[in-house]
Amino acid sequence: MSLGRDQSSLLDFTPEKIEENATALVKVNKEEEYDASVMEHLSKKTAKEILEGLRKGHPKPEFGESDGTWRFFYMDECGRRGKQLLIELGWPTEMDSKYINIRTGEVETLEFGLNDMCHEENAGWKHLWAVVEHDVPFDEKKLNWKSIKYNIANIERENRQIESVKGCKTADDVPGAGCEAPATIKKHAKQSMKLYQEDLDEELKRCKDNNIEVNFEDMLCKKCRLFFHKFYDKQIIGDHVCICKEVQSDIRKEHE
Repeated sequence: MSLGRDQSSLLDFTPEKIEENATALVKVNKEEEYDASVMEHLSKKTAKEILEGLRKGHPKPEFGESDGTWRFFYMDECGRRGKQLLIELGWPTEMDSKYINIRTGEVETLEFGLNDMCHEENAGWKHLWAVVEHDVPFDEKKLNWKSIKYNIANIERENRQIESVKGCKTADDVPGAGCEAPATIKKHAKQSMKLYQEDLDEELKRCKDNNIEVNFEDMLCKKCRLFFHKFYDKQIIGDHVCICKEVQSDIRKEHE
């Protein structure tokens, strides 16, 4: 015969159960105390220190257990400070302010950055961490060099993908395991190259329309200019455009 509801609840008051519940409560209280102490510690940091810590990806604990990460604490601190954090950094706070992604060079408004990561509208400052971690204010009077680097490296990467399957007739001929058919690889690579080229064209056109100097000779070496020149007008980009290792280094780490 099974215990009724009232009889079953009596088991919660056995010495073993009471001890178990007490232990669990102590653990919860300790975790809450620890969380509160971390947030108090972060509240004393400067805005620059919050930015630097968040951009480490997974900042290590500064006290307590050495394992784990304080990432989510930093994210919460960004949301807690909100607009004031940007003011302390000297960054614009208007929702239509332009911000640039430090890795891809993509330019969006502050409002978009606040709402994009959570895919919701009117999220307020809750997701400010996404802007602080990934973006910086964008000066529209200057060349978007980050975008150019990102797109150049990806165009060259897709081109290498196409070159790698030359002479291959079936998926078995393609180097590496679990590869697609050569025709499929070429198709996808060409589609990706087209998108990267369009983004690059757009930035070069913006510079040309706004009389922004594009001095590739000072930025890049001369090793690969023949590859790049087949895509662009030499009058726009100059005589010394290339896809050198220096330009690709930080981009390729994200793809390979």
